[in-house]
Amino acid sequence: MCETNEPRICTKVCSKIGKIVTETYQLLQQAYIEDAMGHTQVFRQYKLGRTSVESDPRSGRPLNSRNYEMIAKIRTIVRNNKRLRVQVMAGDCGISVGSSDAILTFNLHMNRVRAKITNVSNVRRSPVI
Repeated sequence: MCETNEPRICTKVCSKIGKIVTETYQLLQQAYIEDAMGHTQVFRQYKLGRTSVESDPRSGRPLNSRNYEMIAKIRTIVRNNKRLRVQVMAGDCGISVGSSDAILTFNLHMNRVRAKITNVSNVRRSPVI
């Protein structure tokens, strides 16, 4: 798909001049061979009467929950109780289990040893024979 808004603008122009949806779709296929909008996207724009060519704002969680605020939150939770499960920590902070595990492993340099979470430097390693 084109990163620019050209196909959306073309769709808007076609709807203003009275082209039907299938004609608009065929024109987009001819003009933007590989980068053309999908059939469903063109029909949805016509159906909704979309007038804006900008992308809609997206809601939901932030894409990256590994920020300084979350790292500090997880750090205080771990300092208060090292025996908490990763799932509980994730639930308390409102982030996914994978994100909380990544914060513990990569940012706080902690590993799971039995039921506790400890620093990597504190773990005694048995010699390999």
